[in-house]
Amino acid sequence: MAHILLVDDDEFVRAGLAAVLAGAGHMTAEASSIMAAETVLAEAGDEFDIVLLDLWLPDGSGLGLLDRLMASRPHLPVVVMSGGGPGRSLEQALAVADATGAAATIIKPFQNAELIEAVEAVLQKRSQVQDADDD
Repeated sequence: MAHILLVDDDEFVRAGLAAVLAGAGHMTAEASSIMAAETVLAEAGDEFDIVLLDLWLPDGSGLGLLDRLMASRPHLPVVVMSGGGPGRSLEQALAVADATGAAATIIKPFQNAELIEAVEAVLQKRSQVQDADDD
């Protein structure tokens, strides 16, 4: 079981993601903006195993948050999810997310199975890295 932070401005998307992830045995916390996500992360310490991050948030681009997370918490995997938005094309945004260090990217709308597959793959890779670090 993993503890996952869901960062998306749409409450229905967050509720749906939380339900799908709970069905797969994971716990979730939610944030609707970059500021809210930063607050939750600051209060949680190292509690989270993964972050699911939308790119287009009401208080800025998720790419900025991704960049800060890669600098401050390089071992916390971030899965970027987006269906496009203002400022740059979906392809450009996802390419920047990959280059910045996103553990995975998924395009909205996606199937529940795609979400679970992406999360499980990232968690498995994180576990392997931790095991190698312990050796």
